[in-house]
Amino acid sequence: MIIQNTFGITREPFQRDKPELLLVQEAIMEILTIHAQHGGFSVIVGGPGVGKSILRAYIEQLGKQKENEVISVSQTLHTYGKVIRQLALSMKI
Repeated sequence: MIIQNTFGITREPFQRDKPELLLVQEAIMEILTIHAQHGGFSVIVGGPGVGKSILRAYIEQLGKQKENEVISVSQTLHTYGKVIRQLALSMKI
C-alpha cells in the first residue's frame, strides 16, 4: 500500500493480471495446445530465465477456464526419477 499511496496508483506494481507471452512462448503454446487436444502430456523444462514460470502462469490461467489439469513442480529435483515421482504424487496415480 505504501507504493500505491506514495505514487497515487491503484494497481499493485509488478503484478500481472494476465501473463503476456513472447513470440517464442506463443509458438510453444501452440505446440502444447495441439498436443493437449490429442490427450498428450507435456513437461516444460529449461534453464533459469527462459520463461518457464510465465508459461506456467499462462497455462494455469487457461486451466481455470477449461477442464484441464495443470500440475507444477518447481523444485529442483536433479533426477528424472524424482520428477516422475513428484508428478505421480501430484496426479494421485
